[in-house]
Amino acid sequence: MRNAFALMGAGLLAVGCGPGAWAAVQPAAEAAWSAPAGRFKSESLAAQAARLEGEGSFKAAARVYRRMAAAATSPSNRAFALVRQADCHFAAEQFHASWQAYDAALKETRARLSYAHILGRLRLLASGFLRGEGAFLGMRNVGQAIDVYERILEVAPSGPQASADRLLLAGLYAERGDLEDAKILYREVIKRNPGSPDSMQARIAIGKLLVQDLQRSDADGQLAREARSHLSAVEVAEASEAAGQISVLLRQTSEALATRLYNLGEFYTRQAHYRPAAARRYLADVKRQYPDTQAAVKAAELLVSLENLPVEAEDEPVRTLAEKLAEPPAVSRVVVPPEPGPEPEPVKPGPQWRAPSAGDLRKWLLPLEDLGLGED
Repeated sequence: MRNAFALMGAGLLAVGCGPGAWAAVQPAAEAAWSAPAGRFKSESLAAQAARLEGEGSFKAAARVYRRMAAAATSPSNRAFALVRQADCHFAAEQFHASWQAYDAALKETRARLSYAHILGRLRLLASGFLRGEGAFLGMRNVGQAIDVYERILEVAPSGPQASADRLLLAGLYAERGDLEDAKILYREVIKRNPGSPDSMQARIAIGKLLVQDLQRSDADGQLAREARSHLSAVEVAEASEAAGQISVLLRQTSEALATRLYNLGEFYTRQAHYRPAAARRYLADVKRQYPDTQAAVKAAELLVSLENLPVEAEDEPVRTLAEKLAEPPAVSRVVVPPEPGPEPEPVKPGPQWRAPSAGDLRKWLLPLEDLGLGED
């Protein structure tokens, strides 16, 4: 039995897994693995798997390891056989089968696994799915890569590579169209690793997504302000490509915020809502806060037309809600008295209440025998 597991260690080297990665998870004795098996009953399952790996027959070795996983009686042994099966599938370039076997091994929660080895292989598998390796016509499988990275972050939510894993998964979410999920992951990267290179990349990426949202709707300007906050916090070299991207994105956010103010000013120049003072205030804010935008040019032109208005056309100053509530009503309410009708009939006095007398109290008192208290 010991020699069979030694051959397994040699098989680990054949598929690129160093012996140190599995030093803490060597399987215990398993009777079903050491018993003769196969067509001629000449080799045990463990011996067959080791021999096939040594010969480079990884597909056949993976089938034997699958039988060993089914025959295992402990979670650790089952997980060990599943990982060895996954390694053989990986070596045979059967990437989908490899991913399924690794995923099954990770579900053995009570098993002792070398997570560093498994997570490294899973990252390679995800990259292969994105390149279309092992797929029909070499098509990229974004959904499969997302499943792999979700499993990676479920197993290792923290660690030296967790931030990079979140960045990659957020990018895949955005590629698939799950923009809200991508924003959540980008914000988590920024929160967990503020000031790191990964957080800088996350700020640029979420800034791009928010700027895309501006073109659909941003009634209160919240998206544009959040985008400016993220993009302004990015520290990059002035001559770098990222600096150029950030500059373009910041101009787009400024244009969106300026257009919002301009639309408010233009709204108060319409006949149904005509208030020149409010219009001047919003248009002046556009020129002052966002002078390098197209909205500022249009605001300046509209201000010129408002300045030519006569003084009597001015409206009252804009009052706050508290000032409006404090003002008395413009028109007092007129109460119309009811028309006189027939005189109401006098109400007849009813019986008056009086304090009970001593006789009244004696009248309502009952003897003890009537209460049944005198009986034995």
